[in-house]
Amino acid sequence: RRIAQRACMWAWRQRWAILRVMMDCGSVTVTATTGDDGNPDLLVNLDKNKLEDAKQAVGKFLCALNVYKATADVERGRAMYISATSVDGQFLQWREIVLSRKQPRKDFVQPVTQVQNGEAAVVIKQHEGSADGMIQSFVDRYGASNPDMEGLNHA
Repeated sequence: RRIAQRACMWAWRQRWAILRVMMDCGSVTVTATTGDDGNPDLLVNLDKNKLEDAKQAVGKFLCALNVYKATADVERGRAMYISATSVDGQFLQWREIVLSRKQPRKDFVQPVTQVQNGEAAVVIKQHEGSADGMIQSFVDRYGASNPDMEGLNHA
């Protein structure tokens, strides 16, 4: 569990650093608002006219970070990374809003194609994005008693 939490925190910090670089170059603005449900929400605006500026700023940031890594300049690389990923003041409030609106991860279940009644017609069968939908998709795709799958029950 701790490894998963660290991986999640690492990914969050990377996204945060890129957002912050884009905010610093003026291509992104974040505004605290109230959502349709009456709870706090955030509105993130990306200025399409400054998209090239954002691309250059993120590229410059990642290049500098890579140079520090490649040259083993731990001190300057760490200082740059910490300054880009530090969270304080307004950013802590935004983080609380984001966490309060976090939803469970959605499962993607691939649809199954089946030939209908031996005809030339092919039907696409959709399944709900849940564990039950995944199981039903597997059963629909391979059959409830597929001989190739028999050994899996005893593995």
